[in-house]
Amino acid sequence: MLQVEIEKLVHGGQGLGTADDGRKVFVWGALPGEKAEVRIIKKKKSYIEAIAENIMVPSPVRVKERESNYLATSPWQIVDFDSENDYKKRIVEELFIQAHVTLPEFVLTTAGDDWHYRNKMEYSFWGDDDGLHLALHNRGSHQKTIVEGSELAMKALDAAAQSTLAELRKNDPRAGDLKTIIIRCNQDGEAVVALFTKLDTFVELELPAGVKGLRV
Repeated sequence: MLQVEIEKLVHGGQGLGTADDGRKVFVWGALPGEKAEVRIIKKKKSYIEAIAENIMVPSPVRVKERESNYLATSPWQIVDFDSENDYKKRIVEELFIQAHVTLPEFVLTTAGDDWHYRNKMEYSFWGDDDGLHLALHNRGSHQKTIVEGSELAMKALDAAAQSTLAELRKNDPRAGDLKTIIIRCNQDGEAVVALFTKLDTFVELELPAGVKGLRV
């Protein structure tokens, strides 16, 4: 564990601080101005990567995340929307400054809903006594969390994921034989699915309800 004061956010949503030995610390789950106790997940000669475990001094723009496993897909869930856009604008400006390019004044806007906008998702699988489940890897570990879907995904996308899961369950597959499922969805709610397995051959599946195409 390490105590770090967060100076700013960097591309990807990590907070940036400095360790006592001068190394930069990239922290998931922390915001500028916060002081946090962090758990180290990667240590290199020039930097440290960590996850915030305890926010000792919280930011006034911090909000409650909507998903317990938000770090797997959306590290920005802990900041209010206006501040998120402000942080992202600063990141863009800094990237262009590093490239010696001067940007004109600009603002960041959203095209529609703040949630359920993502048209592509990738899920892993988890198997237990209750059968097969969709899952996401936890940031900084080899563990997984069972999920029903994502707050970021278009609803038609997660509906296609669930109907494909239901079709898989009919054949009672081993979770260990499956890698991931990738779903893409257009603005009309039409979804296609790619299922990746570890097997050379796989049982033929019926096209799940609400899915326009399925490739194993």
